[in-house]
Amino acid sequence: MHLSSTIHFTNFGVRSYSGDWIGAISSVLVAFVINLLPFGLLIFLHVKFTQLPDEDFKARFGAAYEGLNTGERNLKGYVFCFMLRRMMFSLLVVLLPNWTFLQVQYLMYF
Repeated sequence: MHLSSTIHFTNFGVRSYSGDWIGAISSVLVAFVINLLPFGLLIFLHVKFTQLPDEDFKARFGAAYEGLNTGERNLKGYVFCFMLRRMMFSLLVVLLPNWTFLQVQYLMYF
C-alpha cells in the first residue's frame, strides 16, 4: 500500500476527469493512514503489552507481532523499526529507480 501511494504521488496530477479527482483524494487518504500506521501500532502495542501473551488477544491481533517474544519490552520498537524500514525502502525504490546499488546496500545494512 505504501509503495502504491508513493508511486501515485510521484505521478500526481488531476485533470478534468472525475476519476482523477477520486483517485487523488483516495490516494491522499490512504497515504495518510499508511504513514501513521507504524506510530499507531507502536502506541497500540505499548498500551496492550500485558495482554500480548493471551490466546484470545493473539487470535485477534497476533499478526502484528507474530514470531516475536512477547516477554521482551523491545518488541514494540522492533515492529516499529521494521515497518519504517520497509516504508523507507519503498521510497528509495520509487524516487531513485536507477540506483540499484544503493537499494541493495540499504537492504543489506539496514
